Amino acid sequence: MNDTDQQDASPDAPGGLPEENPNRPREYHGGRTVIAGIGVVIAVAAALWLTLIQPGPDDGGDVAGVLELPAELNPDSRVVGDRPDQLAPDFELRTLDGGLLRLSDLRGQPVLINFWASWCGPCRREVPALIRVQERWRDNGLVVLGVNIEESDGRAQTFADEFGINYPLPMDYRGAVFRAYGGGGINGPPRSFFINPDGVIELVYAGQAPDQQIEVDVGRFVQKHTDIP
Repeated sequence: MNDTDQQDASPDAPGGLPEENPNRPREYHGGRTVIAGIGVVIAVAAALWLTLIQPGPDDGGDVAGVLELPAELNPDSRVVGDRPDQLAPDFELRTLDGGLLRLSDLRGQPVLINFWASWCGPCRREVPALIRVQERWRDNGLVVLGVNIEESDGRAQTFADEFGINYPLPMDYRGAVFRAYGGGGINGPPRSFFINPDGVIELVYAGQAPDQQIEVDVGRFVQKHTDIP
């Protein structure tokens, strides 16, 4: 083969191969892949936070909370507060199933309000007793309300499904109702209030009560305010 027939393999020749330079940085696309992956993780985490952790309804709506009682519901000008013999603060909250519940609409019935949160161990331990008293006394007019404190619909629904809760769960997204009932600070959940048909608080549990005490107290409470012999 003569010199004229030999192919020029220099980098500048058409069809030639570039000279490999070990000191030249290679092009790397992995950084964009890592960034994209981090973005997906952040998006998923944000969705979980909005659904399960952030206080508030999953659809972004909200309901005010504490309401002022109209004069006709407090004819004796009784003090409104969180102690026995005081009138229970009125409120309207959205329930976990999407309805609206106003406490004063339950006048004429004995009501047991239990304030709870899914992270609260004593709350979890007393739920089975609340389910039992609701089943036992529902047909006699008892209304058990499990007011959730400052949690999302998703977290509350997980808790309700775990225990098979059979009573309404009003959602106190901002904690205003809980504070009106003396909660907040060191006065954490659970807190329970026995409210008679006139809207007056008769008994308060500050903390978890033993199961047997709940069942005995609820039985007496319902019998006192119904026609049960």
